[in-house]
Amino acid sequence: MNSINAQTTHLLIDAGNTRIKFALADRSAHGFKFLGHCASQSNTTEIAVFLNASFQGEPTFKAANKDYTLHAHGVCVAGDSVKQTIANALNLVLQSLPVLSPPPVLINWLTGLSPLPGLRNDYATPTTLGADRWLAAYGLSQQRMQDASAHTPAAVLATFGTATTVDVVYWDAAKATHVFAGGIIIAGLNTALRSVSGSTSQLPDMRAALGQLQLKDGVAEIPRCTNDALLLGVLLAQAGAVRCVLDLTARRYGAAQCYIAGGAAFVMLPYLKQPDLSQKLADAHIHTHTQIEAVEYPVFMGLTSHIGHAAESLLA
Repeated sequence: MNSINAQTTHLLIDAGNTRIKFALADRSAHGFKFLGHCASQSNTTEIAVFLNASFQGEPTFKAANKDYTLHAHGVCVAGDSVKQTIANALNLVLQSLPVLSPPPVLINWLTGLSPLPGLRNDYATPTTLGADRWLAAYGLSQQRMQDASAHTPAAVLATFGTATTVDVVYWDAAKATHVFAGGIIIAGLNTALRSVSGSTSQLPDMRAALGQLQLKDGVAEIPRCTNDALLLGVLLAQAGAVRCVLDLTARRYGAAQCYIAGGAAFVMLPYLKQPDLSQKLADAHIHTHTQIEAVEYPVFMGLTSHIGHAAESLLA
């Protein structure tokens, strides 16, 4: 995940509801290098400034190689206007990088309908499936194919962002393929806190409030102030949603390994490991203390897998 091929580089884009994340992958797409995120979704100049600074820091973009090629692939759940803004910003930056082939570079936007080898889509309405959920499920399924320790027949991926999604992937042994079964969507931590607090002015600062919440022997204390009550209520509601999906998955597909991702994953981990929750999951043959695994940027994992498979198809 370090060096970038000097001939062909892939720009990876994950445009969510509040920010846009970028990464680079080399020609083989065996890994990616995370560049960072841009909070602006509507300002072409701000995105261009971010991309220019990111590209200038990469030795590859300074190489005197006129045959250099850049491809761009992404997912966007923020609408067509954001897609166009990103495309405009990217091509604005490329005009100032003479080592690259001339713009415009067209971005390959994947959707919930995009076919991905090795993952069957069982979503009843794939036209409404967010591309980020679909690619994240693909990235996870491909990682599990290569992970000798991934013995459970199913996996649950909980992604904690603006919204929290808890999605299910299982292995269909009869057809030798992974299957995206679906999942749930609930308000994310900050979104839920804003909703229950009534206004952003009453919203407790999450990082500060987390420092005040008490865990005794891994167990949360009963809150004795309103801020703690709001925050712990939302945290336990998120953990409860994950628990329910794990339980449904175990009953339907067998034991499931739990994976967590997203900006608030580190916040959620202690509450997913609450002893009462762990016991319930253990009763369903799901051992959360040993089988909660954090995954970084599953959407980028999915995009690199997609690029890698496409390259293999061309060489076949």
